[in-house]
Amino acid sequence: TELELSITTSFSTNPTVVTVKLDPKTIREVEVKEDVVEQPTTEDTATVVAVSSLPDGMYNVKMQMLKEDKSGPSSAGRNFSEDAILKVVDGKGTLDLFVTSNHSMVAGLEAEVNGSLTEATVTGFTKDNFTKVISVPVTTIGDALPGTIDVDMTAFNQGVKTYDIFIQVDPATVATTGSIYTYKPGTNEGSIMNGT
Repeated sequence: TELELSITTSFSTNPTVVTVKLDPKTIREVEVKEDVVEQPTTEDTATVVAVSSLPDGMYNVKMQMLKEDKSGPSSAGRNFSEDAILKVVDGKGTLDLFVTSNHSMVAGLEAEVNGSLTEATVTGFTKDNFTKVISVPVTTIGDALPGTIDVDMTAFNQGVKTYDIFIQVDPATVATTGSIYTYKPGTNEGSIMNGT
């Protein structure tokens, strides 16, 4: 059996004709093998730590915001520092996130706590008045915490847009801050004595 092919290449305008002779005795069906390698997601490889298992205190942690499908960092996360502070009081946790750019565009943030979305609280600005502090209640760290972020895009004639995100704290980065942190009596709210 003969097969005639006409091939045109990018460096020649004249087609080249090739004749291929096939031996019917050696023709086999082609086996297609797909090497499927499943990449672990950040949630698959994360260690989950219950906040209640940590001693009361203030911890420096690293966090990231993930896209709604957890495939990578969310573009909304560019406005936040990867550095965050986890505060633990009486076994309850609050994660302080720092909006370092486009303060006015970050119009709201919600995070899932005990199965329902809870509005994050804007607790103020740092001493330099440049970084907006948003506090989110958390019960665990390490897993990808579902949430939403509201981005005010009225400057671009697009109104406020809501995006699904995940907030993930890396438990391997938990380190005590080495400073004393005080709270208003009976609350999870920082005292003015902290100087932030």
